[in-house]
Amino acid sequence: MPNPTLFQAWEWYAPADGQHWARLGQNIPELKALGIDRMWLPPGCKAGWEGSNGYDVYDLYDLGEFDQKGGKCTKWGPKEALIDMARLANKVKIGLLWDAVLNHKSAADYTEKCLAVIVDKNDRLKDISPIHEVEVWTGYDFSGRKGKYSTFRYHWHHFSGTDWEAALKTNDSLYKFVGPGKPGWAPDVDNSFGNSDYLMGNDLDYSQQEVRDDIHAWGEWVVKEVGLSGFRLDAVKHFSQHFLKEWIQRLDSKFPGRRLFHVGEYWRPDINVLRPVIELMEGRLSLFDVPLACNMSKVAASAPDADLRQIFHGTLAKHYPAQAVRDHEVDPIPFWFVPLGYALILLRANVGYPCVFYGDLYGISGHRPQPPQPLLPRLMMARKLYAYELSLSKLLCTLDPMLDDRTFVFITLSPQQQLDPLPIPCSDLQMTFREKEGLTIVTTLRRAEEHGFNYSYRSKMITLNVHSSLEAVGFMKVISTALADEGLSSNPVSAYYHDHIFVKEEVAEKAVKVLNSIADAFRAGRASRDA
Repeated sequence: MPNPTLFQAWEWYAPADGQHWARLGQNIPELKALGIDRMWLPPGCKAGWEGSNGYDVYDLYDLGEFDQKGGKCTKWGPKEALIDMARLANKVKIGLLWDAVLNHKSAADYTEKCLAVIVDKNDRLKDISPIHEVEVWTGYDFSGRKGKYSTFRYHWHHFSGTDWEAALKTNDSLYKFVGPGKPGWAPDVDNSFGNSDYLMGNDLDYSQQEVRDDIHAWGEWVVKEVGLSGFRLDAVKHFSQHFLKEWIQRLDSKFPGRRLFHVGEYWRPDINVLRPVIELMEGRLSLFDVPLACNMSKVAASAPDADLRQIFHGTLAKHYPAQAVRDHEVDPIPFWFVPLGYALILLRANVGYPCVFYGDLYGISGHRPQPPQPLLPRLMMARKLYAYELSLSKLLCTLDPMLDDRTFVFITLSPQQQLDPLPIPCSDLQMTFREKEGLTIVTTLRRAEEHGFNYSYRSKMITLNVHSSLEAVGFMKVISTALADEGLSSNPVSAYYHDHIFVKEEVAEKAVKVLNSIADAFRAGRASRDA
């Protein structure tokens, strides 16, 4: 399998013309050819105004479908264009990650009155005012959507706090809501400013079961609606880590045959802060390698006397993070250093999941435009074509089983039965193997029945999306042994691009769970060894 590469499929200053989804769809063949296997989409839910990039999220269920907050489309385009682009991506097996903003809501529809206390902005655990009544923009009725997809409405008690007082028309203070069933800020967040639960807008309160239920329902809905393979999670350090773990586990239970990939943005350069988050998530959440981004920024600033020998020191390299040189924030890395940074993350196998930024591949617009990086496509192709993995532990850490929906069967033909050409078109053959006793054909149940063949072993195919070398030793032994220990027979096949396993169709989902547990166990074991 070609080495995987993530693509951030947008940049901050992209034109707000509603054509981004269409342009992205046109770029998909080129991106596939360059080795992209997943795309990180922008936060494409309806935001506070029509030109917003989406982080001031208003309605999670509006993907550019309803006339709300200034129009139907999001900055990125109408929902119809999003779905068309998603179909093109899924057709060529490029997975899609949605940029999920689960920390807050913005642009409420009306004000409400509630009780609150002002807290010190530099120490959010310190109250600096008595409890008093405030008027705040916290009422959401999503009138343009008219209850489609979800009838839930948000009110002040669904939030922990806000920074805007409607009567005073100012955001000079930070208000924490109080009242029955309001415990205050979430305790399981980053400890910056005493407690980092609050970031912006109206801060979602995940101690409220109604909020948890709505976000759970949205996650399942958007995966189905768009055809997603995972999420990029914004502002992970600002909302409940235990809820995030629960949210990921719920999605795993809803999509047992689909290994969703999750990567979080936790902006702290301290590995001792980041590593416990990875351990809590038990291998189901990767993080962006913020320490590496900071190291690259320091190296660029100290050139020409920089020492590259320590650039991966104190980073998440051993925890398979997403690694980016630049993203929509852009500023930390100067233009001249960008190709050097990409060489560091693209040309090393299995020390992370490199992320290529849209602005570096296609150019950056805005008040400080930058051209594309001319060497970047060549570096991407070098990654795609070379540097494959032999280490068994690294292969098992990156194991990503994908269950094929089709039912397969095995057909055997004796030498006397073999015809030239075969009665089944080559395009319908999954596999053939010739022995002196006869020919074995693997094809779909539907094709076998269409052509009137006798068949055996009704099975499902599980593809192991792992970037391995054909020379890797012991990989399939671990897989087949784990399945056998659970009483599951398997028929493994190693092809050039992927390894595959055929299992009886009635135990396919159980087999996927076993394979996922192998990856989780190796990731968790690696994290604890590196602690």
